[in-house]
Amino acid sequence: MPLVGGGGAGNVAGSNPTGISSNLNTIGNHVFANSGGITVTSGGYTVGLDFTSPTGNQYIVAELFVNSADATSADIFYKVELDGQTINNQIIKEAQSNHLNFPYVFLIPPYSRVTISGQRGSGSDLDVFFNVIGRTYS
Repeated sequence: MPLVGGGGAGNVAGSNPTGISSNLNTIGNHVFANSGGITVTSGGYTVGLDFTSPTGNQYIVAELFVNSADATSADIFYKVELDGQTINNQIIKEAQSNHLNFPYVFLIPPYSRVTISGQRGSGSDLDVFFNVIGRTYS
């Protein structure tokens, strides 16, 4: 528990700072998830993040960033699902020149399962990265 006036542990009770995984991590009222490199193909969607939002009466305003370090002119498809329903389905045209430098902003209600996955438009495999940052509100 943090000490009054500063100091103390950086992760307060209830947080789970695990770094790179498919989970949602919390530190105080901030949340984040980092998929690490996920190899996507043109054969179907590959899940990069899969988590359930915190319990209680908190909701999350989240920002999703998608990018790839691979130099390619191929398209990247990604989708965001909330409790099994697609809420966003996007194409990043010619990923080499159009990495997602702007976030997709969305609201995550309490007790909701979020799945974020990607697929390559055509050609050989491609590594993509999904990063979610956000804040919880009551």
